[in-house]
Amino acid sequence: MKELAAKDGHGWLMSGALKEAHGTWDEQVQNLMNRLSSEKAALRSSGTVLQGTDLKASSGIRASSALDTL
Repeated sequence: MKELAAKDGHGWLMSGALKEAHGTWDEQVQNLMNRLSSEKAALRSSGTVLQGTDLKASSGIRASSALDTL
């Protein structure tokens, strides 16, 4: 990371620790994004299953309605 390098060529005393912390943070963010992506896919799948179940149940209820005989 050139942002942490000193212009005099000697570098900051904390530059190594800051680079390591930045790398750790970047890795944690990437892991979080991957988990959120998995959760998003699972929620979409659940939504599809529940929608299909609702449609199936409503068609079964509608087919046996007592109001159809009137």
